[in-house]
Amino acid sequence: MANGLGSVPSNVIVDGLPYQKDTFHPQYDMAKVEDHLKKAFGGKLWEKGFKVTLFHNTGREIRRVAATMMAENIAALTHLFYFNELVLTKSHYYRNYENKIVCFQYVKNEVC
Repeated sequence: MANGLGSVPSNVIVDGLPYQKDTFHPQYDMAKVEDHLKKAFGGKLWEKGFKVTLFHNTGREIRRVAATMMAENIAALTHLFYFNELVLTKSHYYRNYENKIVCFQYVKNEVC
């Protein structure tokens, strides 16, 4: 699970406490990610590549780290995948969130 150094919890309730239940949590599997990306849009995504802008608000290190980890891992699969980072003020970030703009937003008309 955690390279023999521990276990990956399935939720926030500690094992052994009442109400602890195992729940689904995704596995880190870059081979599966690559397979899905190769099949996306009938293979065109893998052939042409893409550019995506990932945005997060200032002061939220966890969002910045999550965006960076995702970008680095997916960009490592092929040189055709590009990621840009956009840092928003808290008010702009939550305004986009309230208007149901996805936090990981595609940039239109920028396919390689």
